[in-house]
Amino acid sequence: MPIEAIAQIGSLESLPNLNNIQKAPSQNFEKLFSNGIESLNENLLKADSVLQDMAMNKPVSAHEVMLIMESAKMDLRLAVEVRNKLLEGYQEIMRMQV
Repeated sequence: MPIEAIAQIGSLESLPNLNNIQKAPSQNFEKLFSNGIESLNENLLKADSVLQDMAMNKPVSAHEVMLIMESAKMDLRLAVEVRNKLLEGYQEIMRMQV
């Protein structure tokens, strides 16, 4: 590959104009948080339902139960970590001297 071709890659004219990029409308934090909690609740209820179906000897594969249970477990861990970070942020704000 000739050196001229490589030099063209680094030219500023090839970069997009950042001023013309439209930003996506941002959701407010309350709505985002509420949707996350609702999603977590749905996943936990689904995991509970599938586990009950398996306990009642209904036709549910063990593979499906394990996948749903792991997904619910990961979602719950994420929610707990988000709660911990929010709590840390709140405590940090409370420690600030005004």
